[in-house]
Amino acid sequence: MSDEEKSKSASGQADESAMEVAVREIKYALKQGEVQKARHLLSGLASEIVIQTTSLPRATYPQAIEAVAALIDQGKADEAKAALQAVFGTLVVSDRAVIALPVECASAMRKDTKKQLEMAEPLGYGRRKKDFEGIYT
Repeated sequence: MSDEEKSKSASGQADESAMEVAVREIKYALKQGEVQKARHLLSGLASEIVIQTTSLPRATYPQAIEAVAALIDQGKADEAKAALQAVFGTLVVSDRAVIALPVECASAMRKDTKKQLEMAEPLGYGRRKKDFEGIYT
């Protein structure tokens, strides 16, 4: 491991520096009109979970599936595929939530830290208010 790698891994600043470099590269790519390059670089910075609710239109979906099944029964596979693609085009996205993983991880770690400190006190490793004040609050 080089000295540069050691210093970066020791402080965790490598991730932050890499993000800063990536953001500069994205801005430069956009200024140059290289939207696809910027999009590709930007996707590497995502640290999230996306939860999306997709619904079938209950009024038309059963009828459409019956029509597709009839086409299959008639041996019209290509028409059935096209009809099925059209049905999929009617799906409705009604809700979308983006959960930032760094925020969720920090929240989980905080809760876990609190539990660990609560266990440490009866084991005689210290008192919450006195010994763990800086960590616990």
